[in-house]
Amino acid sequence: MQIFTFYRLQPGADVEAFKEFSRNIDQPACRAKPVCQRFEVYIGANGTGDDPRPIVIEDVEATSLQEWDAATSAPDHAQVMAQWRKFADPDPLVTIECELISLVARTRAGD
Repeated sequence: MQIFTFYRLQPGADVEAFKEFSRNIDQPACRAKPVCQRFEVYIGANGTGDDPRPIVIEDVEATSLQEWDAATSAPDHAQVMAQWRKFADPDPLVTIECELISLVARTRAGD
């Protein structure tokens, strides 16, 4: 199942420190979860509207949203989440379980 999570960094959060945390701690820990098939993190170059803080997008492929939530809420993931909370502003945190709308193969007339 495809899952996208969107959030902003905390006011005053060090973007470079967040990137290091993401690369070295968060992404490896999340990818090690048996329910995780893919985990990629993107950070926007700018904010939106009146809020200049960058938006972070987590692009996750997992067995299900419920299993992903359980895996990232498990006691063995608590230290990672504690560090994540130092950077991430969970208000608002938006998580969306998605279905891909695939292209249908077309053929040209006469092919």
